[in-house]
Amino acid sequence: MNQQIHFRCGRDAIRCISTNTTRFARMKALIVCAALWTAPLSLTAQTVYIVDAGDNGADRFLWTQLADAVTALQNGGTLDLSEATPDATQRAIALTDKSVTIKGDADKTYLLCISTNADLVLIDYKSSVTTGLDPNIYLNPAGETSVLTVTGDCSLNNWVAGGGGDSRGARAIEAYKNLTIDGDGTLFAGGITNGIELNAENVIFTVNATVTAINNGEYDWSGNSSREAGILIRGAVSTFTGTGSLNVYTLNGIACCLTFDATPAVNVTFSGLRHLSTGDRNSNAGILLGRWDTQSCTTISATFDLPNPTTIAGGPSGCAIGTGGLANSITTVTNLGAEVDFVATAESRECLYVAGNLVFDGTGAIKITGGRNGIWMNAVNKNITLIGSGAVTVEGTREYPFLLTGTDRLYFSSEAQITVNNSMATAQNIPCTQTGTLLWSVTDDGTITTGNVTDANITVTIPAGSAATPKTTTISLMDDPFVPVTDVALDSPATTVEGTPLTLAGTVTPGDATNQTIVWSVKSAGATGATITGNTLNAPAAGTVTVTATITDGAAAGQDFTKDFTITVTENVILVPFWQIVLMRWNNTLTVINNPAGNGGFTFASYKWFRNSQQISTDQSWSAGANGETINTADRFYVEAVCNDGRKIRTTEVTVTLKSAELKAYPNPVAAGQTLHLDLDIDPDRLQGAVIEVYNMHGRLVETQSIASLREIPIDGKYAAGAYIIVITCKDGYRQEVKISIEN
Repeated sequence: MNQQIHFRCGRDAIRCISTNTTRFARMKALIVCAALWTAPLSLTAQTVYIVDAGDNGADRFLWTQLADAVTALQNGGTLDLSEATPDATQRAIALTDKSVTIKGDADKTYLLCISTNADLVLIDYKSSVTTGLDPNIYLNPAGETSVLTVTGDCSLNNWVAGGGGDSRGARAIEAYKNLTIDGDGTLFAGGITNGIELNAENVIFTVNATVTAINNGEYDWSGNSSREAGILIRGAVSTFTGTGSLNVYTLNGIACCLTFDATPAVNVTFSGLRHLSTGDRNSNAGILLGRWDTQSCTTISATFDLPNPTTIAGGPSGCAIGTGGLANSITTVTNLGAEVDFVATAESRECLYVAGNLVFDGTGAIKITGGRNGIWMNAVNKNITLIGSGAVTVEGTREYPFLLTGTDRLYFSSEAQITVNNSMATAQNIPCTQTGTLLWSVTDDGTITTGNVTDANITVTIPAGSAATPKTTTISLMDDPFVPVTDVALDSPATTVEGTPLTLAGTVTPGDATNQTIVWSVKSAGATGATITGNTLNAPAAGTVTVTATITDGAAAGQDFTKDFTITVTENVILVPFWQIVLMRWNNTLTVINNPAGNGGFTFASYKWFRNSQQISTDQSWSAGANGETINTADRFYVEAVCNDGRKIRTTEVTVTLKSAELKAYPNPVAAGQTLHLDLDIDPDRLQGAVIEVYNMHGRLVETQSIASLREIPIDGKYAAGAYIIVITCKDGYRQEVKISIEN
């Protein structure tokens, strides 16, 4: 049920709308006495509308009832301010653990400080804070993440010039733990100290909307401008992600756009954002990594993995990236996505200001453009190391691309490459260090001025240029380094049949190994008699063979790479059904049929009987016992036999079903003129010479037949209606009888 409650001042104190007539009647009673009612409201609703007093159209919203309006949102809901005229007095509202939507009017600015422990939705909401130390929005979730959803045009401005020390005044948004900004709207967050401040050791900042965060004033509240920023992160590990757009800048020439205020390590990752930019206003550094005032970081890392080209710029008074590291610190800049351009717009500033060592890594391109110098190594005897495959370009607009001190050097490894644009009228010498003994490659206008090309330390000179036509020099390693083989995988089957050639093949890892040709050999043939010709394995007998794959100079120059593989060679056997070549006699004996006409065309030379996988005989027949013992029906049997032509036969494995040896007659009773059929489940050779006799119930012999006519007895005129006994007698004395009945 949708319930709406409107709060008004004056005589028309409450306006209620409800689809429930009973509740409406109760609310109407409240309206009658509203002019005299002064107690706090206790109604609950899903939506609360706060509007101006209706009388004479001149009364303002009664802000003292704001807490009662929140109380009415007992389980959360919407607080609609769009009809209210904001008061000039700044107010605070505590939403506690209620999930609330606050709807404003894009043409109105409210003087509210909102705190919440739950998710918050803003619709066309604008606020301005001018007094006190509270942020416009304070987020401290009960869970791990605060979710702020924006729809329409939303802005938060904090103009408080007070605070000082570490009291953290003048923030538009302050959040603890992780923060997600969702929605299809835009959010502007500006504070004299910080637009957004995130206070968590490991923070994930997800932006799926369009967000702008700025430092919008010139108040130095701590005596240290490094903590004044569009966005201030106080944790050591930070991840900026999402699918939205994030623009960060400052209006304060001494403040930074993005500051990561932590020690002794800072690790930040930017991934997924469709747009990221800094420093397009009166900013200092675009990104400050580490605590600037103490210069106490030892490890600094910034990773970019963005789908679109990105510009990180310093403002008119700052660099694109500055670090708060110790002299022996390591700053690593990694790009795994689209090109990242670091730009210092001020003519007097460096693009990258590094207090220790600098490392470039990743597969994406990096471009560094300094208003004065490209990179300033503010520590002596340090290295700029290139270990990724992404191209790096460095240029200084007014002075040198590199401002090196002492024995600072460029250090190369793997596929590293750097392009230097010198716009100065003076040549620049760049000391370089490389790995291994490979040759340097210096293209365009560059020259090697000292050292030998095979030395580990050389100097590359970039000739003098000019601002109009800078001299471009690309420095890289001339040849790829030796890539050793680390593994070989067998692509061929690991089993083969005796007498069948097997082609051997393998895959070398890594795929760019310098040497990849595989030579195959037999290490151990065993009983197989295996040989290899080229890459073909021939094994005339069953067994196991070990083959070796060898790559000459695969492990290193002068050192082969080898790996062994085991190949199983199986017998070449023809599989046939057990009963195709086997007969059972007397429920006691199993015999191989060695007659091509009766076994499928085989003439056998030898036999092997197996019971339950154990060999039991090499004769043509096997018996369960000399005293007529029957075969155990739980045992499983199969036969292996070798033909005269060398072919190997193996039967399927079966259990035996014993013959019943019972004489059966059907149909029974049988009518005159029909044929009586007989069935006796015994071995055919026992029927040789057997006799069938038919007796009537008086014991008189009616008919005698030989075994040749067994199985059918015509019931003709010699059989009168009545009962008869049919007797079969075999030559070995075996006798069976069955009673039948003949009907007219």
